[in-house]
Amino acid sequence: ALLPEESRERGQREFMAQVKGDLALSSDMPMMRADGEVFYVDISAAPSMIDGREMLVGMFTDVTDRREMTRRLERARERSEQMEIELRHAQKLEAVGQLAAGIAHEINTPTQFVGDSVHFTREAFGDLRGLLTRYREAVDALTDPETHRPLLAGLTDAEEEEEEDDEDIRSLVSIP
Repeated sequence: ALLPEESRERGQREFMAQVKGDLALSSDMPMMRADGEVFYVDISAAPSMIDGREMLVGMFTDVTDRREMTRRLERARERSEQMEIELRHAQKLEAVGQLAAGIAHEINTPTQFVGDSVHFTREAFGDLRGLLTRYREAVDALTDPETHRPLLAGLTDAEEEEEEDDEDIRSLVSIP
């Protein structure tokens, strides 16, 4: 009567084994209180002679609290394992972020160099256009001897500036 319906077969089987002396201890056996509440016990039993009669002497120990504590510990362990998994995942994401930052830096450095080179090249070609304009003025002025001297002086200055830029441009774009 103390055994809930779902555990009666197990209880009877273990009880008979104890009567035969095959089994001395049963763990976490569900039992039922008078109010119908289920609780769990460890049962230790042994055949014994009392007043010349062979009897089974048993002791029931309520392990409901221990069982609940074990379940709580198991749930805490599962939560801890889940937190460890999440931590490893966060660490992997952090590593990926650091890798992405490193790659972005490696890409940005040459991109910045190219951008600076394009800016310099644009300025240098602007200077070349200025020199070309001066040469055209010189060709036009060669017919007028009065304008030769100042024009030649300006042309010489522009050509010297362009020679400095020309070396930089050749090394930049690898023109031999």
